[in-house]
Amino acid sequence: MPRFHSPTDEAIGARLRTYRQAARLSQSDVGKHLGVTFQQIQKYENGKNRLSGSRLVEVSRLLKVEPGVILGTNGAAGGTNEHFDALTDRNVVKMVIALKGLPKPRRTAVAIAVLELIRAFGAKA
Repeated sequence: MPRFHSPTDEAIGARLRTYRQAARLSQSDVGKHLGVTFQQIQKYENGKNRLSGSRLVEVSRLLKVEPGVILGTNGAAGGTNEHFDALTDRNVVKMVIALKGLPKPRRTAVAIAVLELIRAFGAKA
């Protein structure tokens, strides 16, 4: 019987991937910390395997976030956060990491310019 993975498992995995990338850790780094292979981390991130409670706590410590952040239960209604959804996009994460690498005055100027560009495409921001 094929294993079923739910949209919830996929969302948890996407958040795990986002916070791992933001911490600049590889799947191998996380795997070594948890005592599993990088392939297992891939399965967690793709939602093919579920993250156990103990592994969730351990990876949260490594990534320096509360477990609820990875679960998506960090105070948002229904366990989702519409503002977080964009951070599951790898290119958005890359943009945030790139912004973080700029000196604060330049980061602010770039963020304002990007926001203006997003508004030009019709987004309400």
